[in-house]
Amino acid sequence: MRGRKATPWWPDLARKVYHAELMDALDSDARQLRRTLRQFPLLNNALSRTRFLLERYIVRDIQRRQLQHVRILDVGAGGGDIARYLVRRLERIAGVQLSVDCCEADPRVAAFARRACSRFDAIRVLERSVFDLDGPPYDYIINNHFLHHLREEHLTAFLNLTRKLCGGLMLCNDLERSRSSYLAYRALAPIVLRDSFAAYDGALSIRRAYVVPELKQLVAHSSWAGSARVGRLEPGRVFILGRATGITA
Repeated sequence: MRGRKATPWWPDLARKVYHAELMDALDSDARQLRRTLRQFPLLNNALSRTRFLLERYIVRDIQRRQLQHVRILDVGAGGGDIARYLVRRLERIAGVQLSVDCCEADPRVAAFARRACSRFDAIRVLERSVFDLDGPPYDYIINNHFLHHLREEHLTAFLNLTRKLCGGLMLCNDLERSRSSYLAYRALAPIVLRDSFAAYDGALSIRRAYVVPELKQLVAHSSWAGSARVGRLEPGRVFILGRATGITA
């Protein structure tokens, strides 16, 4: 079975690779894909540091600016678990009216997200590529585990696009290509993440990921130059934080 494809123990991590992930194949097993999407909240809560970054930069900024109407774009939203978390979190801030657009190009994943988010009136799932988006700026643009899917030229184009679409903060959170992260995930994921694509694809995602110097160079050659910075978090995370009015955070 394709979902049980073996992963190497000691791959070359000197540079990013571009091998396709199993879940992205149009003929991937539908049951395993659904199970993979159901496992995303576990991975995000345990490893991604997404909630920490959202609290530190997005939630605090909303509170500081005392915003009453907030529009958020979640790019490559997967099953929508981060959007659901944000809605629940911001419901506790009195007076905030929130809308979240989940942009997901894969129709199978978008359909899953619609079902998972059906009880949340504030969430809208857009079944399209982010490069097809237009319209008024969003207050916040976020993405999690999206950057490693992009080649360098596409990542620069994505950054340039978000600069046009973002009226406030952009926050990109992703994996770091590192030996320690890879070995830890390679050892533990097959035990915990069974009967899905998550074990294989997660290890491959680390090999596809960027490191801080690479991201700094790409940001410097984008329209976010001077208005965004690249940071690193443990365990094995990199992020880009951009502010439309210039980076001060």
